[in-house]
Amino acid sequence: RPFVDLYEFGKLALIPTKKSILAAEKKIRDHVNIIELNHHESMIRELWLADEWTRFFFKSLLPIGLYLTQLAHAWINQVKPSALIVGNNGHEQYGLWIAKKKHIPTVLLQHGVLGDYYQFVDWPVDHYIVRGQFWRDFLMKSARDRAYVINPPTDKNYPYTNNLAKPYFVYFSLFYPDIEKKTRFCEERDSQLLAIAEAAIASNSGLVIRFHPRDCIERHKKYIQLLYKKNGIILPVYYSHTENVRTLLKSASAAVMYFSTVFLDCLSLNIPIITYDWLNFPHKKHIKKYQLFYFARNLMELKFLITKAIRCELVASPVNKKLFLDETEIIMAKQFLKKLVWHPLVEELMTAQN
Repeated sequence: RPFVDLYEFGKLALIPTKKSILAAEKKIRDHVNIIELNHHESMIRELWLADEWTRFFFKSLLPIGLYLTQLAHAWINQVKPSALIVGNNGHEQYGLWIAKKKHIPTVLLQHGVLGDYYQFVDWPVDHYIVRGQFWRDFLMKSARDRAYVINPPTDKNYPYTNNLAKPYFVYFSLFYPDIEKKTRFCEERDSQLLAIAEAAIASNSGLVIRFHPRDCIERHKKYIQLLYKKNGIILPVYYSHTENVRTLLKSASAAVMYFSTVFLDCLSLNIPIITYDWLNFPHKKHIKKYQLFYFARNLMELKFLITKAIRCELVASPVNKKLFLDETEIIMAKQFLKKLVWHPLVEELMTAQN
C-alpha cells in the first residue's frame, strides 16, 4: 500500500502567524481566568499561569498545535479518508478532533501499554481497540463502553526453558533522548548500573544494555563506559538498540527494567522480569497482584534476583497471558475492524454504484 508522509501536505500558509498565536493564548488565558474558584484554588491557578512549563506551552507547544491542526485540516480535506485509525493520542489528536466533527469513523489502537491517564481521560474517538481484558478494564467507564479486545498474534509464544543455556540478561536503560525521562537523579541511575554490573561479574554472565531506539546512543554509551572505568568495573557489555527486541529476549535469562512496554514481550516469551519496588510507575498497583514482576526492595535484592535468574531459578509469571495479550484469530480481527471503520456514506455509495 502507498505510504504518505503527512508533512507532504504542509505549506508555508499553514504556519500560524504571531498574531494568531497571541490571540489563541489570550483565548486560553481568558477561559482559565473566568472559572470561579475559591481562594486556595485561585492561588494554584496563579502559580500554574506563572509556571515555567505554562510559559513553554504558550511559546512552543501552542504554535505547534495550531500548525498541526491546520495540517490535519489540509490532509483530511484533500484525502477525504473514510476512516482514521491511529496508534497514539499525541499529535494525532488534532486529526481525531477534526474527523469527529466531520463524522469520520475513528479508532484508537493500544500502542504498547496504556498510559495511567487513561483511567481518567476519554479521547475523541469512536472506538478503542485494546490487547487484553486487563486493558479494557483499565479504561474509564465511558471509554470502556466503546472498547473492544482485539489482539491478533504476531508470532507464537515460546515456553520458558529452565536450563543454563541463556548466556546473558538484558537491562533496559533508564536513559532517554536528551533527558532522564524515568529518573531525575543520576545517583539512582548510576547505582543501578553498578549493581547490575556487579551481579553479572559475580555470576559470570553476559550483560546486554538495551537503549531506547530514539536514545542518544553514543553519548550514553560513553557515559556508562566512563562510570564503569571510574569504579573499576571490568566487564564486556553488549549495547543494543537496533536488534529486534523479541529476538534479543529469547536468549535472555531475565529482563531488568524500570517500566517498559517490553514487559508484554517478556510476558508472551515467558521471560522473568525484575524491577525496582522503591520506584513507582504506571499500572504498578494494578499489576502487582498478578506477579508479573519480581520487585527488588533494594540494590542488594536486585543483585540477588539477577543471580537467581542467571541460574534459571526464577520462573515466569503464572498469570493467564490472555488477560493482557488476548489471542484473536486474524480473520476475525480483520472482519471486526472492517465493521468499526465502515463508513455508512461509503456503503451507500457502493450500493448505488452496484
